[in-house]
Amino acid sequence: MNSFTKSKAEVRCSECGGFILSNADLVVTWRWFVVRPFHRECYVEALRDERDFFVGNHIINSWSGDMTARASLVLAPLLALFAYAAYGPLGALFFFAACLIQPAVRFYSWWRYERHLY
Repeated sequence: MNSFTKSKAEVRCSECGGFILSNADLVVTWRWFVVRPFHRECYVEALRDERDFFVGNHIINSWSGDMTARASLVLAPLLALFAYAAYGPLGALFFFAACLIQPAVRFYSWWRYERHLY
């Protein structure tokens, strides 16, 4: 089965390895530059557990993750405009690309995990 025909049962928790069957139970974080899915309970336990120190506190597939992605999309052209005036075209390109990281990660989270659970 290829990645375009995933079923609901193929989204697995990074902590326990169990299947995530509903979108309400899915928590997606960005940890060590990798987007990882968790069950809600596993995510809470990973945050409490001292051995798993590097779990991100920012949940990508939450209301705050959506608002951060939208704000980044709005700020990207504005910041690029100011960076162009201060640093030239290369600076504008750098700041524009940096602002698009959060929306790209949010889209990847939806594409890789969330769309299979609706």
